[in-house]
Amino acid sequence: MSRRHLLKAGGAIGALGAVTAVGGVAGMAPAWAWSTRRSVIGGDLGTIPPENVWDPEADAVVHRLFREEGITRIDEMNALLRPWKVNGQALPAGLPADLVAFIEGARQNPSWQSSAKLADSLEFYKARGLYTGLLYGMGSGIMSCAIPDEARAVYHSKGGEDMKDRVSKTAKLGYDIGTPNAFAPDGQMIVTCIKTRLAHSAV
Repeated sequence: MSRRHLLKAGGAIGALGAVTAVGGVAGMAPAWAWSTRRSVIGGDLGTIPPENVWDPEADAVVHRLFREEGITRIDEMNALLRPWKVNGQALPAGLPADLVAFIEGARQNPSWQSSAKLADSLEFYKARGLYTGLLYGMGSGIMSCAIPDEARAVYHSKGGEDMKDRVSKTAKLGYDIGTPNAFAPDGQMIVTCIKTRLAHSAV
């Protein structure tokens, strides 16, 4: 079994959780929260419940696109961005200035990135990839559907009811991060992360 198929299998189990969340009542999932002390760069923001965690930079850009550009123009942007897949690949012409600025800023590797630790993580993937893929697929698939409001939003969004397609797209995150060049110019992980942020903001 390939890692891609393993991730799809774990995601499919999570998709079942989405159907359950959609069919139930709001708040059926128990509330939980976590400390930001070691998960947010720049300081301790206290304890944040998951329903209040957003992406203000991406949200602001996407909100303006919907408000001022319109659906037809957004479809054109999606078509322009579809061939953009590699980290070091130049952005296509014809995108709005604020979208270009967001993407160019988001694609820069942070100063605290450690090439040595990334290399070590690749060795870990080589040695324990099967187990990591299983835990990632099961955990992320289920957890992505554990918050009722978010599960409903994705389910009712365009294409969200196609669980096979949804799981396949979600699995790309897990697949890309396990590649040797994930964050290198010829890798795809950075592009995948940026497209995921924009898609989540749109939903």
